[in-house]
Formats: sequence, C-alpha cells, structure tokens
Amino acid sequence: MIKVIDYKQNLNTYLTEHWKYEKVHRLVLSFCDKVIECSVFEHLDEKKNKVNASVEISSMYGCPVGCKYCASNLIEGCQFLTPEEMFMQVKTAIEYTGVPIKDYPIVIVSFSGIGEPSLIPDRIITAAHLIIRQYPEAKFYLASTCVKPELIDILGSSGLPFRSFWVTYIHYDTQKASQVIPSLRNHQYNFKKIVDRLKSFDLCKVKINCVFIKDFNDSNKDIEHLLRMLGPIKDKVIIRITRINPTAASCNNRLGIVNSKRLLEIAELIEGKGFQKHIYFTETNDNFNCGQLSDQYYRTKNLPPNRA
Repeated sequence: MIKVIDYKQNLNTYLTEHWKYEKVHRLVLSFCDKVIECSVFEHLDEKKNKVNASVEISSMYGCPVGCKYCASNLIEGCQFLTPEEMFMQVKTAIEYTGVPIKDYPIVIVSFSGIGEPSLIPDRIITAAHLIIRQYPEAKFYLASTCVKPELIDILGSSGLPFRSFWVTYIHYDTQKASQVIPSLRNHQYNFKKIVDRLKSFDLCKVKINCVFIKDFNDSNKDIEHLLRMLGPIKDKVIIRITRINPTAASCNNRLGIVNSKRLLEIAELIEGKGFQKHIYFTETNDNFNCGQLSDQYYRTKNLPPNRA
C-alpha cells in the first residue's frame, strides 16, 4: 500500500538552454515501513510558457553505489523496487499533485531518483512498459553511473521511447573516481569501457553528466583528458555541465562546490573543442536533492532507516 507522508513545493530559477523556471513537487512516499521519494517537475521558459513536465521516480530504497556527494548516501540499507512499485510512483505523483501533464508538449518519466538502474535493467524495462501502457504520451529519461555497462546494450535493444540517457561522470581515472564513489572498485569500473559501448548506441541522446567538484575534476587538464576520451563518440554525446550541491553528505565528505563563473568557463572550453554542451545548475540550494527529504524525514520523525 502506497501512502504520501510528506509533500513539498518550490520554484527554482535555472541556467539552462531550454527552460528557465522549474516548479518542483516533491513527494515522500511510504511502502509499508520503507520511505522513498518521487517528484513532478514543471519546466517553463522565460515567458512562463510550458516546456515539459517530468516525473522523477526512485528505483530503490537507498542506493548501494554510495556516491559521497549524494544525500542517498546517508540512507542505511538498500532494496530494489519492483516494476509495479515504480509504476505506482508515477501514478501517485500525477494524481496527488494534480499537475496537468497532458497540457505540456513533452511528458517525461525519469528513472533518475534514488537508485542505480544498471543493477536492475530488467526491472527498469518492465516498469517502462507498465508506465507507457497507462501514459502512452510518456518519453523516458534514465540516469546511471553505469557500474554495469551492460545496461547500455539492454537499453539500446529495448525499442522503448527513451528520449535521453545520462551517464554520470566523475573522473577518467578509476582510482581517483573511487575516492568519491568507493563502490566503483568492486565493479571494476572503467570509463573507457563505457565509451566503447556507447559507440554502437543509437536509441536516443546520450548526455555525459559531468558532476564537477572543486579541485577534484574541474581543471582544464581534467576536462581536456575527458574530451580526448569522448573523441570517438563526439557526435553522439552532449556534455551536461552541473555541480554537486551542499548536501549533508557532500559537506561531511568535504567536497567543494564549483562556482558559477568556473562552470561557465568549463562550458566555453567544451564548446570551443566542438562538443555539444548543456548547462544545468541553479544559483540556490533548495535542499530537494535525491535522498534529502527521505533522510530528513527519518531524522525528524525518528523512524528506523530503510533496511533490506
């Protein structure tokens, strides 16, 4: 039985190429004794015209990947959600918030909330089929660290209407990347293997989601090395320029925030090398990042943490 136990709204102003304002509807949901999050985002241009509506859902209770900048890092335990539970997040979010998704020219369901899709690709595909049966206008986004790059092949052969596939990038050097995402060592992560698999991927746009961290991966040398690695798939990818937010996790791990000026310099460098880029960040922290609300809920309500 799914239950909405908290609901928050906010309006953010972003620097992006496609829209300016984001109306956030964030829900904290309870499945029995487990608590997760899902969201509805309404994106508007500078004249407040509707651009797209996006429903972001979680694929897991907690996340085993353990990115040190993500608030999900603080949620104890992990359990994979079923395809039916993923579908129910979409249905509940749309019905509870009352957002008129059919009034938007583009409707997106995004597998980019708490969880790592590359660990459960079959469940993601099944959930997508359930969702599109109920909401045939939906297109899909998926965000992944690709700890298991086989996801790329499974997604590519799915035939589903995926509009964008985001591959999170932290650093080209596996050892250094593992300083921020320790589980990468266990999965023998290698970004070059991901690039090699993307050479034959033609299902949808690929965004390399570069999460920039101050004095870790934001130097010109770091960026030029990344661009050399992406050279063989230059025409396939869009480089998404973003940064970590000051979550409890990122602050505890002393991960520095890259300022707006530096992000724009990075964007100019990337564009100067002939790559497509997508700038995506807000000037303010709304405390609505993945895992923040569910983690806060456990802390303030004195509930036991999510456990498998």
